[in-house]
Amino acid sequence: MAANHTPRRTRSATVDRQPGATPVINASSITDLGKACLVYIPTEIVTLYVVGTSALNTPGSPPAGGQWLLMIVFLALTPIAVWVSWLAGLRAQRKDRPRRVAEWPWVSILLATLAFAIWAFTLPGTPYETVSWYRPQVGSVVLVVGTIVIGYIGAVFESPKPPLLGEPDGQSRQAG
Repeated sequence: MAANHTPRRTRSATVDRQPGATPVINASSITDLGKACLVYIPTEIVTLYVVGTSALNTPGSPPAGGQWLLMIVFLALTPIAVWVSWLAGLRAQRKDRPRRVAEWPWVSILLATLAFAIWAFTLPGTPYETVSWYRPQVGSVVLVVGTIVIGYIGAVFESPKPPLLGEPDGQSRQAG
């Protein structure tokens, strides 16, 4: 969120409704939720992770151990990328870095890390496919619930702060 705090808009999943039918989440709504989740993750992390998984993934074969390592590495890099981006945003605005660790963007760091974990869990070819209990439907449920939870946490707990690197002043990172 930019220096001028604006309320975060949340996006609800769209459902196909027919008279007398149970609501069904369609593929378009899952894609929208995935995009909403990606709002919190630094673009560099997403790009490098996709390139890395593409390099490691052999079409038609199950995920390999290297994909687990790649996911764990990028999960660990996500909070670092958010923090560095925040520092760069402060520097671009010619503001001093807060001396107290409590003033760092902890909510953004937590939300980005959680969003990456959820997003990576739901991707086709995720390393979780090697775990016996994983099913794509589980990934869809985790994406829906996780994105809603992240949206609410962000709306309630994110405080006004300088924009992240690459964001113009006065504009915020909003999902939609």
